[in-house]
Amino acid sequence: IASSEPLDAIANPAIDQACASVIERARSHFAESDTIIARSPRRVVRTARIMSAAYRSILEHLVARGWLPPRAPVKRRRAQLIWIVLCHGIL
Repeated sequence: IASSEPLDAIANPAIDQACASVIERARSHFAESDTIIARSPRRVVRTARIMSAAYRSILEHLVARGWLPPRAPVKRRRAQLIWIVLCHGIL
């Protein structure tokens, strides 16, 4: 994508290809953070676990939706967020 204008870039048919490397980088960062979190006491990394699960969920919903128009908004699912908090914050 040659344009540096956000609206031009997102309208470009190559947006899927451009996002693929960003997606892989994000997944790699999630994997690295999982490794760091796993080495730490659960109580200490509670917030990090919750944030990681919530943002990973958003990423995967974006990936499933795709980048080409028409793009439906990705909404936070309240029930899923509650489940994440229960699993990582309380249980």
